[in-house]
Amino acid sequence: MLTLTSVSRERFLEKPSQSPFYKTFLSKATTYGLWESCCGLHNSVDELLGAMVVTHSKRKPQVTNLQLLFTFPEYRGQGVGSTLLKHAVDSGKNSGSAYFRVSSEPSSVIFYEKNGIKFWGNQKSGCSLALMKYAPEGNLVMEMDDFVTKSLISNRKGSLSSEEKERCFSKTGLYGA
Repeated sequence: MLTLTSVSRERFLEKPSQSPFYKTFLSKATTYGLWESCCGLHNSVDELLGAMVVTHSKRKPQVTNLQLLFTFPEYRGQGVGSTLLKHAVDSGKNSGSAYFRVSSEPSSVIFYEKNGIKFWGNQKSGCSLALMKYAPEGNLVMEMDDFVTKSLISNRKGSLSSEEKERCFSKTGLYGA
């Protein structure tokens, strides 16, 4: 039986890993003060299998952001990451979010795509950006509306790179010539 509970920094540190993203997760969650939004998936003996950080924007329309997701290497390929992702998507649906956002390292894009997440392109950072809308039935759809368009072409951190903006929008006249 798997359970999802809050995970503190101390609890996360109890299970060290040599995985490079373990250090990234730890660093980002600490630097940005995200530990209060951190949840972990545990097995029946309370062993931490993976963790995630999900936040919800305060502005309207509300966006659920999957900030971080990490599965311990020995549990990869066993559905831990997929279970965490499903909880993240459900969290947004249950909080009334209109959109679900993921910024993924290139090495994780395949995992997200296998789980139904679709990406618009790459951000300036090199990460891939997904911004999907919650349909009335609660599932996620890739839909270009005013909010998505503005989010993708803005010059704010996290928007698409110039090359990706050109690729996505040049034919529509929304960006560039």
